Amino acid sequence: MIFLYGIEGILQIEEETVSKNILLGLVFFGMMMIALAGCDNKLDMPLPPAMQPPALAPPVAPPVAPPVAPPLAPPVGVPPVAVVDTTPPPPDTPLIPIGDDPNPGKPKTGGKTGVCKLPGPDTPGDELVGNYMCNLDIKGLPFGFKPPAFGCRIVSTGNGKFRLAPNGQRGGFAVTETKLSGFKLDGKYGFSGQKLQVNTCMRAKGPGKYKGSGSGILNDDKKNRVKYTMTVTRQ
Repeated sequence: MIFLYGIEGILQIEEETVSKNILLGLVFFGMMMIALAGCDNKLDMPLPPAMQPPALAPPVAPPVAPPVAPPLAPPVGVPPVAVVDTTPPPPDTPLIPIGDDPNPGKPKTGGKTGVCKLPGPDTPGDELVGNYMCNLDIKGLPFGFKPPAFGCRIVSTGNGKFRLAPNGQRGGFAVTETKLSGFKLDGKYGFSGQKLQVNTCMRAKGPGKYKGSGSGILNDDKKNRVKYTMTVTRQ
């Protein structure tokens, strides 16, 4: 305020020689100088956030490739372990030698052979029960005809008796005199309208195989006799 009063005094003194505009310019200049002097004594003020330089972003590390896993080794095969059979072996069964009968039975009237003189001990006959294949080879039939092989079976008829029955036929053959070396066969077999009387001693020719020969009556005609060979093989 004192400064302004001083200015007004100057204006009144030199009003005639200095123009008002120059004085106003001096006044404005003086005020600016005062203002600048006051600004130098103040603390530096931080720039507004908009005026501050942007902060530098921290450096980004380059991406690191994941480690490559080593290839898996193929599985090692375990060698198979041999299975040891611990089943005890079956007991040895002594074999009884079977020889040909030096005195084979002779056919009698009606085709019967009498008693079969087979070696070895008698057996109950149950060991013969089962299915077989039968073959009857007959000599002297017209045009060289031979009956085909046929299925058969040995069955128990009770009371220690047994019978060899052709499949699909009635009757069959009585099985008697059972031994380790064979058995006796007696009966009739029909084929193609013919009928043959069979009576023979069946000798063992190997495991489950029996064979016998004879001379049988054909079609119940005692004057018509033919030779035959009967083979019975277990199935």
